[in-house]
Amino acid sequence: MKDPAMLFYTSDFLTGVQLMGMKERGQYITLLCLQQQRGHMTQKEMEKAVGKMSGELLSKFVRDEDGKLYNKRADYEIKRREARSQRQRENIEKRWNIPNGGSGSLKGNTMVLPLETATAIETEKEDFSNTGVTGEKGSGGRSSQGDPELGRVMTLYCNRVSAYPSATCIELLKGYTAEMGADVVCHAIEIALDDNKPQWRYIQGILRGYHAQGVKSLDDVLREEQAHQKRTDAKRPGSKAPSGSGETAATADELAQMRATLAKMKGAGP
Repeated sequence: MKDPAMLFYTSDFLTGVQLMGMKERGQYITLLCLQQQRGHMTQKEMEKAVGKMSGELLSKFVRDEDGKLYNKRADYEIKRREARSQRQRENIEKRWNIPNGGSGSLKGNTMVLPLETATAIETEKEDFSNTGVTGEKGSGGRSSQGDPELGRVMTLYCNRVSAYPSATCIELLKGYTAEMGADVVCHAIEIALDDNKPQWRYIQGILRGYHAQGVKSLDDVLREEQAHQKRTDAKRPGSKAPSGSGETAATADELAQMRATLAKMKGAGP
């Protein structure tokens, strides 16, 4: 999958475009973005994208052996980022202890976006001491080193949500998996997919809610969902209290379907 970003030094860019007009600056940044997405381009392709280029703008690009134009600094940053992503993917595969090609393989889906600075990491990182979510040995949770449960969560996340999970996202998924189990985390991901909101922030909100409720297993989640449905039904005009066991046929079918889906997902995991 194509990396959606590259490292961009704003100060260097502004210094390099001091002699350019605003039109040329717009053309330049557009061409840099296209280079990251498409690679080296012919002058005809570039002018088709941004119009006629001035000599000042053309001086920012050099020709490769095929005669195509590219910006040397952008080329360097793109290749450097690709190399770092590849190293991170290899480290993740080793950490989860999941071989390529086997059941639950993460081959082709473990590339992560490298956080370029320590400041960026500290800005994003969530404090586990405040949430009680832990994932290390001796902390009450299960260790994630070589954990097939974590591998199952990450396989689902990378295949269905994003092939580029951030370091913070991985750390949080590890902690929630250790605290509540893979079934609960996978269930939260499936809810986000069913709601057509396959974003990490949405999934994180669900998992935070589970943690606040003291959820420890999938049965806890299903009981809470059933109780919530009862409360919702009771507030509807003309609603009747359910008889018998208190579980409607529709709710029973839904629970059975959920359990079957999760069982299937668990069987397909590493």
